[in-house]
Amino acid sequence: MGTNQKGVRRVRRELSAELKAEAVQLVAERRAAEASFTQVGRELDVRPDQLRVWIQQQLAALGSDAPRLEETSEQESR
Repeated sequence: MGTNQKGVRRVRRELSAELKAEAVQLVAERRAAEASFTQVGRELDVRPDQLRVWIQQQLAALGSDAPRLEETSEQESR
């Protein structure tokens, strides 16, 4: 757990596997519409790097045949 800018500890949220799967699905849909991980993360109140972790976990569970969700530097800066 980290602290925010005011030094207040943030409470770690426990997110269900279903919510994570839905978030990964939303990322795939929004990425098709040119949204960045940052934009989707803001919509879900989840850090973009956490979304990437969930995607990698789901891809690993599906095997290597699953499509990759790549992001260009231009998309990342949005």
